[in-house]
Amino acid sequence: MITVELRRLRRPCPDEWATFFLDCGLLWAVAATLAYDIVLISRMPAMWWYGLCEIVLVAAAPRMMMRACRLPPWDHRMTGLAVLALFAAAVNLLTLRPDADDFSFFHRALAQVSNLAGPIAFGHTAHDVVELPALSPFHLLTSFEVTGALFAHAAGLPPLATITLGLASIGAALVPLAYFRLVRTAGFPSSAALVGAVAAIGWLLVSRDVHQDWGNFTLLRIWQGKCLPGNTKGLVNGAGELLELPAYRVWLRGKSN
Repeated sequence: MITVELRRLRRPCPDEWATFFLDCGLLWAVAATLAYDIVLISRMPAMWWYGLCEIVLVAAAPRMMMRACRLPPWDHRMTGLAVLALFAAAVNLLTLRPDADDFSFFHRALAQVSNLAGPIAFGHTAHDVVELPALSPFHLLTSFEVTGALFAHAAGLPPLATITLGLASIGAALVPLAYFRLVRTAGFPSSAALVGAVAAIGWLLVSRDVHQDWGNFTLLRIWQGKCLPGNTKGLVNGAGELLELPAYRVWLRGKSN
């Protein structure tokens, strides 16, 4: 009996893989956004974003490499989760749901790439009007499109395709991992968490073109930076705090028994 329990404890689990991939995405988001905010507020040239972002990534690299070396062996459960992640990424690659916000968000990003020596634009760049204010503070503070365009420029890639097809697909692939970790946080086994992640993705896809629906906002339009935070690490951390409460876990296990 003790031997069986020890083997069960040693059994590799996709939890660490899922958390590691989520944290890699979170690290890039923190580095890119922190550098963006500093450059935006200080009015430094946009090209300074590269150096500031690199400082954060280099500082975190040793710890992430140590975690990567300690990851458990890849098993069939992680393979199933990886297939689901690829499916979520394919949803972004194979669907087209243009939105009116795309014009204002992406135009500002593309305009910034052509002016790296100047500060990040405070105003709305989509019209030929000097010093036109931003549509909202939210439009100004959203960093996903601008930082994605800056990254694409440095990599020699087309900015628009990099943002909408590349970075957004990576974000979509993280969505099943977040829901998997959320169900695991509730105390369910890995197999049940995988089923829960499949059900969550299916539920999100039901939204189709309903613009304000949660699924449409968080997965089907994930190329918009505003849709990312509610989906990945924020989902795990926010809801996970509730699920970690002792009273809630006792109630949940009582319901599952």
